[in-house]
Amino acid sequence: MRGFGTFLAAVAFAAAMACAHGAAAQKELVYAPPPPPPTSIPNLPCATPQDLEALKAIQIKWSLAYSTFQTDETAMKDAQATYEKVDAAYQAAVAAGADPETLKAFEPQLYQARFEWVGDMGEVSRDLKDIAQESVAWHDLLGKISKQCVQPKPPVRDVPPPVHGNGRTRNASTWELAVLDEINKARTNPQGYATSLCSAGSAEGRADAVAFLMQQKPLPALTWDARLGVAAGEHAADDGARGNAEHVGSDGSKPITRAQALGVHAMVYAEVISIAQKSPCDVVGQLVIDRPGPAHPHRADLFDAMLVNAGVGCGDNAKYGTMCVVDMSGDDVGGGDGD
Repeated sequence: MRGFGTFLAAVAFAAAMACAHGAAAQKELVYAPPPPPPTSIPNLPCATPQDLEALKAIQIKWSLAYSTFQTDETAMKDAQATYEKVDAAYQAAVAAGADPETLKAFEPQLYQARFEWVGDMGEVSRDLKDIAQESVAWHDLLGKISKQCVQPKPPVRDVPPPVHGNGRTRNASTWELAVLDEINKARTNPQGYATSLCSAGSAEGRADAVAFLMQQKPLPALTWDARLGVAAGEHAADDGARGNAEHVGSDGSKPITRAQALGVHAMVYAEVISIAQKSPCDVVGQLVIDRPGPAHPHRADLFDAMLVNAGVGCGDNAKYGTMCVVDMSGDDVGGGDGD
């Protein structure tokens, strides 16, 4: 889920205190704001009544955990403010040269304020873990429900050879056409695709992708370009034989040069590579979920409105088992036709 990730990533909790001149050194609890619970159950045509009941139960537990977190967070901030106020008064007394008896009088207040602050930080830390547990359970169940949907078999289509292919042609496999079908399902109906997104990755990665799809505007389907199919297929064979998953070929060629050599002349090009996947749905799922981090370049390419044509090449890979290359381009400005 974009922006979701692991929201407990930076929890720094110091339970031990170090005292210097009667004042306590204290670290704050550092955390990213957790995601709020879902307000409703999504429309899931493949869900059983038991699935829907389970989702409702998780939603209730998530809501309770989130409400508790909000209450405990307010208490923690109040306790922190109280502690900092007392400590500031103590530090001012030290700076003013107050006598030992005056300074000693601060100790009960400092320890009490510190004790309450630490206790509230512990409560907030537990709340964050509870929220994480329920959110992971929610997205895991959504993933399970999505797999219950029967994926329609992709149509078998005859793909003509490229017009500008320098004599090189290849017939697209049913698998390769199915990969393009999956990409187009995601582009044309991202919200619907979110409920059937294939994923072998982490729950957090899938959740980030689902959140992206729910906000993504529909785009036109990519059109098969057999020239790009040749480029993708030849690069998949080249990379596969060497056990690579890189965009630079063994001859030093790059996606744009391979496409142009086959007569594709456009203003924008892109290439994405999927590895070690067992079905076309898994291929596209890997590309949509993409690698961890704030940037998702493969996902961005699949949902780039300037890209309108595509070709897919899949095959064996000496290191990863299988791989698929998807080459995409904008409108052809060179007068060629991929059909």
